[in-house]
Amino acid sequence: HVDGNAFFASVMQAASPQYANTPLVVGKERGIATAISYEARAYGVTRAMQMHEIRLLCPHCILVEGDYELFSLYSQRMFTILRNYSPSVEEYSVDEGFADITGLRRPFHATYEEIGRKIQNDIQQSLGIPISIGISITKSLAKLASESKKPRGCTIVPGKNIELFLASVPIA
Repeated sequence: HVDGNAFFASVMQAASPQYANTPLVVGKERGIATAISYEARAYGVTRAMQMHEIRLLCPHCILVEGDYELFSLYSQRMFTILRNYSPSVEEYSVDEGFADITGLRRPFHATYEEIGRKIQNDIQQSLGIPISIGISITKSLAKLASESKKPRGCTIVPGKNIELFLASVPIA
């Protein structure tokens, strides 16, 4: 499972260098936060928070309108990179997808973790956006794995460790 971290905010930061490493919130056109950079999250900004509340928490936060054409372009590029690694890719949403890498260790001369990190590195280098990777024997487990370490995590859950991994996942 590949998951873009704070995707809309990360895309805006990657596309506009003046936004890099700054607290940034996407959603100005709606009056609420639809995506929050990790720098803004550090100040307590959360999704669906109103713009006036954000200004109170983080007065220097940059508030921007979403550029949905740009988000779509980055999404297409991300999935193109993913297809370089697997012929079987499922787009789950604009910033999430699944790639079946079963049996690809030998062609790539790499472990599954190394393949995951290569995908992660290629997307970071090509697009400038952080992603998290989850690798496991089912899509559900892979999605849980990618969510367990954000941003920029790469989590592998082998079949023999499923119970140990699930014990650490909050029921909510």
